[in-house]
Amino acid sequence: GELFTYFANGTVKEWYHFENGLKHGYFEDRLASGSIALKGYFNQGKKDSTWTYSYYTGTTEKISNYKNGVLDGEYAYYYDNGALNVTGFYSQGKKTGKWSWYTNQGSRDMEGTFEEDEQHGDWTYWYPTGELSYTAHYTKGLKTETWTYFYKNGKRFKEGSFVTDEKNGVWK
Repeated sequence: GELFTYFANGTVKEWYHFENGLKHGYFEDRLASGSIALKGYFNQGKKDSTWTYSYYTGTTEKISNYKNGVLDGEYAYYYDNGALNVTGFYSQGKKTGKWSWYTNQGSRDMEGTFEEDEQHGDWTYWYPTGELSYTAHYTKGLKTETWTYFYKNGKRFKEGSFVTDEKNGVWK
């Protein structure tokens, strides 16, 4: 069946379908203004498709993908000004692969990879004004290997290494 819920002013708040007592099919949640706040599909009561979330202004807040109720696929989150904040990928509910963060002005903030929901591999961080701030390395969520920090003018500030999240040796 199909079900609607309404705001006191009579406009539709939610619209969804049921099958065997569970939400199934297209789902929509609206703001009192009539703008769509959330939309996606259910499969036997679980989110299953691309879901789009919107700010009260109508601009996109988040786009996430689900399989059988679990985050799985591309993910993007936006600032309320429309600029991209973060983009990445989920596999069976865990962050995986390359993820990138940006400032609300659109410049890069940080970028690196995840494995099984933990930072893993090389990461790069930038100053808000766009210059390289530092490079880092993680192994299964722990700080490891060489980390190098830079002044805004690009000159190296200091460098050192980590072993299982602890500073190792002399940093210079």
